[in-house]
Amino acid sequence: MIESAYEKSAQQIRNCIDFFDKKFFNKIRLTSDYWIAGGCIRDYMSRSSISDVDFFFTKESDFEHVKSFFLADNAKVLFENENALKLETMTGKVDLVKRFYENPKESISSFDFTVCCAAIDNNKTFYCHDDFFIDLAAKSLQINKLLFPLSTLQRLQKYNKKGFSACNGTLLTIAKALSTLDLTDKNQNVLEFYPDGSLRFVRID
Repeated sequence: MIESAYEKSAQQIRNCIDFFDKKFFNKIRLTSDYWIAGGCIRDYMSRSSISDVDFFFTKESDFEHVKSFFLADNAKVLFENENALKLETMTGKVDLVKRFYENPKESISSFDFTVCCAAIDNNKTFYCHDDFFIDLAAKSLQINKLLFPLSTLQRLQKYNKKGFSACNGTLLTIAKALSTLDLTDKNQNVLEFYPDGSLRFVRID
């Protein structure tokens, strides 16, 4: 009997939850919710190497609790700014995001591509965009929300290396968004840095 797409996705979700539960949630206990989201779930589902894991929180005290957990476990601080803290832990790199969200759905609704719109919380609940599995299987870059078009344009290079491609519609959407930016405004184009040390545009990402 051929396994249905739904059954296959359901098993993938269970495996993914188990993986991150053993890696993090079973070790870091909090009474309130926190979650992981974005590229780490995309990479797990697509069987790619996970470069880092992004943690999200509803409030600063939970951020500090998880930070303390990793530091007590001999994590090394790689970078910190107003947006995030990047750590090298015993199990790999993690980013603790300092922008706080009400819940996982709110956080993933702000992500640019649908293939990043997935999250797992510490209650072992999985969240994703309706087209997450379809676009991931096709390695197709479809826009979810385009808040920072220059950042999204930069990220296309990373996705191309992972085998993802953008259709003409996606490229046109990005191009239209870029056309509305005032590229002569230095406040939109001053260079700072991502947590991993790569360049970013102030007020763009």
